[in-house]
Amino acid sequence: MFNLEPAMPLIGRLFGAKIGKNVAIGGILDSPFLIEIGDLCILGRGSIISGNVSLSGRTNVGPVKIGPGSTIGVYSLVMPHTTIGARVTIAPHSVVVSGTNIPDGEVWKEIRPESGNRNHEVQWILGKVKCEI
Repeated sequence: MFNLEPAMPLIGRLFGAKIGKNVAIGGILDSPFLIEIGDLCILGRGSIISGNVSLSGRTNVGPVKIGPGSTIGVYSLVMPHTTIGARVTIAPHSVVVSGTNIPDGEVWKEIRPESGNRNHEVQWILGKVKCEI
């Protein structure tokens, strides 16, 4: 099996993403023509940066901008209409919902429900996304 991660910035650019220098992409760029990534960014393995989301029969399409020097943790999800400032760290397994604007230098992590019930957690995330759309 081939490892395409070293080629991901080039592949993203070919599909319209604006990607800076020295960027490492270990995740997926969904709707790359809506995505802008600054210099020196790291997108962790399994992360998803998406310019679109469909929930409850509604589709939300919009740009995603990630500032220079930012890190998106493994298996994190960044949804459309999101701006992530410079030198921001998104912790692993986090969800950045539509319409979020994260200022420069912040560290963000997902707040999960205390129940530990995976179904409740998924419903909470989807409910939060639904409210933000």
